Order: sequence, then structure tokens, then C-alpha cells
Amino acid sequence: MPFHSPEEVKERFILCSLEPAQDGRPRMRWYQMTDEQAMAFYDAYDAGIEHVGEILRTRSLW
Repeated sequence: MPFHSPEEVKERFILCSLEPAQDGRPRMRWYQMTDEQAMAFYDAYDAGIEHVGEILRTRSLW
């Protein structure tokens, strides 16, 4: 899956995290990357050194 811009990165990825709910159990929260996260991902991707999974993990996006 090639990426040609930070905007494309932001459009294609959906991130998730666990947040506490009112009943005390964790719940999933789904959201898009911020502009800064998308730019950081794209810069690393464009450099061509790291694989997509490595980029996501090293930037705490996965």
C-alpha cells in the first residue's frame, strides 16, 4: 500500500486506544491520526528505512 502524502496517511489509518468507561470497564476509542502524527509517519515512510509496522510501533501508533 503506497502512500504519496501525509493526507493520504491520515485518510487510510484509523487508530484505537482503550479508555475507561463509566462502568469501569475499558472501551475502545477509534480516531484518525493528528496532522503531526500523519506527517511523522509519512516522513519516516518516505525515507524508506523502516517498514510500515515498524513506523507504527516506534511512534506508539500501534
